[in-house]
Amino acid sequence: REAAPAAPQPRPSAPRLPARLARDPFCAMSNPAVRRIRGDIRELHQNPSRDYSAAPLEESLFEWHFTIRGPRGSDFQGGIYHGRISLPSSWPMKPPSIQLLTPSGRFEVGKKICLSATSFHPEHWQPAWGIRTIIEALIAFFPTPSDGALGALEWRPDERRRLAAESRTWVCPHCGPIADLVEGGAEADPLICGPCATPDEAPQFPWDAAAAAPSPAEAASPAASAPASPET
Repeated sequence: REAAPAAPQPRPSAPRLPARLARDPFCAMSNPAVRRIRGDIRELHQNPSRDYSAAPLEESLFEWHFTIRGPRGSDFQGGIYHGRISLPSSWPMKPPSIQLLTPSGRFEVGKKICLSATSFHPEHWQPAWGIRTIIEALIAFFPTPSDGALGALEWRPDERRRLAAESRTWVCPHCGPIADLVEGGAEADPLICGPCATPDEAPQFPWDAAAAAPSPAEAASPAASAPASPET
């Protein structure tokens, strides 16, 4: 006798806004930024990741907190890191700013991080990018060299591993224990959980290709020849 087919699982619905925000006129759906933020909330809720989570604070839709796992195969493996994303009132037409709130040895605590997907580089920003793009970009940059970028640190590997272990018990005043905010929590196997690190290669993102692409005028004009080396 054939077994009855399993009933389809219902798709999760997007979480509702806190009552105070729902009554706030600034959070009305007529606000384009609010419509986009609600779309980001829905997208993250319907397609969750084991490697990170993010949500706006109850006090403001434009202030988000996120939690990420350190990349596997890096000094940050096993770590759980918490941070803040501040969205501009014109979101998504302008990029956000990002700060890390837990010590990592890679980024300064409480200082805005310089990435291509942040307010430091508005020339690279595309409104189609959202909260997920920002978080995945940050994770990818964890195992890369700091190269003197703003908000970046270059601590020793043993110090970073120590901070990764300590981060698993960090508690956010707004969100509570951050280990509870990612699937599997602090007990998850660090050899399985977390995105795979590629420290030997710079991560590639859509804005990298856009920045490297020549303009139509440059593409149409012949390349200039290299200047001759001075004779010795």
